[in-house]
Amino acid sequence: MQSEDVNIFLLYQGQIYTYTQTFRAWEDDDGSVVRTPYEVAKYMYEEGNYACDCNRSLFLEQYCEVEFPEASEDDFCPLPCGETIALVKLLK
Repeated sequence: MQSEDVNIFLLYQGQIYTYTQTFRAWEDDDGSVVRTPYEVAKYMYEEGNYACDCNRSLFLEQYCEVEFPEASEDDFCPLPCGETIALVKLLK
């Protein structure tokens, strides 16, 4: 299975944060590539689960050591769903 590292650049409160994630290609049952790893990353960050602040805040905490206000016991993510963390770019 094809995989590739993609550099992620996010903007939060005037600062750009960057980190690397590895993505795998999406393949059909016969093994033909439907989306390349970069296309998967682009989809996930523009339209998929990673397009929301709740997931992006988890990544900023994990990869960039960004501290967020204390979440309540009922909250899994540091920030609620929203669009305050902007995707700046993705690089192969």
